[in-house]
Amino acid sequence: MANYYEVLGVQKTASTDNIKKAFRQLALKVHPDKNPGNSEAAEKKFKEISKCYHQVIGPHLAEVVHRGLMLSRAVLYRT
Repeated sequence: MANYYEVLGVQKTASTDNIKKAFRQLALKVHPDKNPGNSEAAEKKFKEISKCYHQVIGPHLAEVVHRGLMLSRAVLYRT
């Protein structure tokens, strides 16, 4: 399998918003309903980019949540 970031067309330093935007653009482009003449290949590509998106976005979201929790704790325990 290719590099997840390369499949999505983003850099490893891309923001969560940029990753989502790239995924949505690709998903619309390769969706099987948009490619009825070649639906099997489109479905395969759609599944590939979906898998890559979920592999890439998971750690990004976890980091955002973690940073948010750390900030809220800093505010709560500030003296």
